[in-house]
Amino acid sequence: KLTKPDFSGMKIRVSPVYVELVKALGGTPIILSPSEIHSAMERGVVDGYGWSYGGISDFGWQEVTKYAIDHAFYSANTSILINGDAWKKLPADIRAELESIGKDLEKWADGFMDEANAKDNAKLLAAGVEMITFSDTDAKTFIETAYSSAWAKFLEDHPDLGPKIKALTE
Repeated sequence: KLTKPDFSGMKIRVSPVYVELVKALGGTPIILSPSEIHSAMERGVVDGYGWSYGGISDFGWQEVTKYAIDHAFYSANTSILINGDAWKKLPADIRAELESIGKDLEKWADGFMDEANAKDNAKLLAAGVEMITFSDTDAKTFIETAYSSAWAKFLEDHPDLGPKIKALTE
């Protein structure tokens, strides 16, 4: 059981988004498809996996999961994208209505996701998954490492536009 944000000696299944965090915490990232997680955990190929909050019980992974780190980081954004030329062709009242609907949808989605996450959490706890809560200092380190390691890699990969994009988020 982890008591600190330290993955030293651990093999962690990741998608590309978690690679830098796992390396920064001393672990070895192993890229596997989601369909391989259950058997990889069951057979000890990996010691853990990076995954977004929801869906663990949908895949039955609670059967092979003993612990979950209870500190949220990153967030997934889902977008509705519309071609700019097509958008400009829409009448102004339709564009205004779509913008209004979009704002309402965002508010609704926050509540929906909070409820879905609470249900998933209850399923994990009922299955015996123990939540790991770090001390305040270690939680801060964990979350800061998630962001700083991702930004460091992004800035390395995109030296021209990276700093400009990072500045827009601050």
